[in-house]
Amino acid sequence: MIKIIFIVAFGSILLIELLLKRFPAKAPWIFSMGDIYLKLCYSLCAAIVFYFINQHLPKEKRKLKSLILVSNRLVKIHQEIYFLVLSLNVNMEQQNFSNVKRKMINDACSKINPNDSVIATHDSVIPFLDWYEYFNYKEEKIRSLIKDLITLNDLIDSTAMYYIYNIDQALGSLSKGRQRYSNTDLLFWSSDIWTLMIDSEAALKNRGKNWHNLEREHSKNFIKNKEGNRYLPNE
Repeated sequence: MIKIIFIVAFGSILLIELLLKRFPAKAPWIFSMGDIYLKLCYSLCAAIVFYFINQHLPKEKRKLKSLILVSNRLVKIHQEIYFLVLSLNVNMEQQNFSNVKRKMINDACSKINPNDSVIATHDSVIPFLDWYEYFNYKEEKIRSLIKDLITLNDLIDSTAMYYIYNIDQALGSLSKGRQRYSNTDLLFWSSDIWTLMIDSEAALKNRGKNWHNLEREHSKNFIKNKEGNRYLPNE
């Protein structure tokens, strides 16, 4: 939107200064309106340039520096949810939820008693006492990752943050109410597990339209500034 406003304002300045000023105004009010519009265009261009230099460029630089942390946390959140789904004995491709259907989650949850112990070798070598304990473990682990992302809220795409907040809400429902005696299966939690899956994948896909450009720029700067030398032994 800002880009469009700048193009219109700058184009109007060129049109008025280079062409329209050569022709006399047919009425004083037309001249006055044109003069007001020209001043407005100059003000808009100056404000946008000021914003670009003092706000946009520093923010993009901060995005570049936080790139590794944001990417790592989003991937880790997705991985933790992937491990959770694996514990339900759902067959799927490596960390890919695209082929998983809602019915598959419901069917898997309907076959599991929440009071059964959980053997999740990808999470712990020691079995969890029951699914309530496992859900609480997952909530704490994922929430610690989300906490790191919330501190960088202004540097993450707003769409990605929307999905992150959805994940946080689903986590609260996942660990709520230890209804040990009323639940004989995990269907009570199937909707929350589905939300975690869909939104974690969506957060990864909506990291921002310039995400891949930022990744390339980060790699280029890493090589250009020889930052990798920090990790090499002195010769």
